[in-house]
Amino acid sequence: MKIDLHMHSIASDGKLSPRELVDLAIEKKIPAIAITDHEVMDGSREAIKYAKGKNIEVVSGVEIGADDEEFGLFDVHIVGLFLDLDNKELLDLSARLMLARETQKRGMIQKLGDLGYEITFEELKKEAGGINYGRPHLARILVRKYDEFEEVDNVFDKLLGYDGIANVRQEKESIKKTIDVIHSAGGVAILAHPMLYDDFEKVVDRFIELGGDGVEVDHSHVGEDSNMYYRVREIARDKDIVVSGGGDFHSKEDSFEVGDYGISMSEFEKLKKYWERKWKKD
Repeated sequence: MKIDLHMHSIASDGKLSPRELVDLAIEKKIPAIAITDHEVMDGSREAIKYAKGKNIEVVSGVEIGADDEEFGLFDVHIVGLFLDLDNKELLDLSARLMLARETQKRGMIQKLGDLGYEITFEELKKEAGGINYGRPHLARILVRKYDEFEEVDNVFDKLLGYDGIANVRQEKESIKKTIDVIHSAGGVAILAHPMLYDDFEKVVDRFIELGGDGVEVDHSHVGEDSNMYYRVREIARDKDIVVSGGGDFHSKEDSFEVGDYGISMSEFEKLKKYWERKWKKD
């Protein structure tokens, strides 16, 4: 099992509670994990509290989407790790993004209605179980209500993907601002699943130029292109940046499990030492 530093709980668009994720990791004898919910830290906070006294380390974390309009980069995902979860700048950013997320989802519901797919905002709230409304929540509702969709992926392919006819872009902060906020919270900023981006080498370069600390090198989005996996590791080594990783786990319906993707214990220790040096932790 690997150190898995990228997963989601019911605090965002995952299906397991933070406690269930901790228990699952303990069952699999994973030494350390991070719950990195989208733009909120509630799941991470709960998991850290629950894990006290148990045989596991839970690293504080969050995943935040950001834009860089100058370079034409939109919805670049950044994982923040080793964060002060009570940092005011981080909490303020989270609050702003939650408002933007609600505006986005209301717009998507309007588009879906125009296309003949009836969903109410109340249905979305019930599905999400909180205020962190994700596209997967909308997709699950559509799968249940409309027989033309066999699974969530079908909904994304037709309607909710980034180029989907019902998608609405969420307003976000810049990549630089997001990295700065993560740093203000005493954390490290990691470029999530870089292989998903077109011309990912340029995205990595830009991320580092803007102050990013490292990249994810092992995650479920690598697919079958092993050359890409090794190329990202090579880039990290050549540029002398830290590495992280994790499956981006959401539920037991995923084709992989917690701990299938991530980093080794030695890589985790290097990441942790980098963080300690960066912020002079004793």
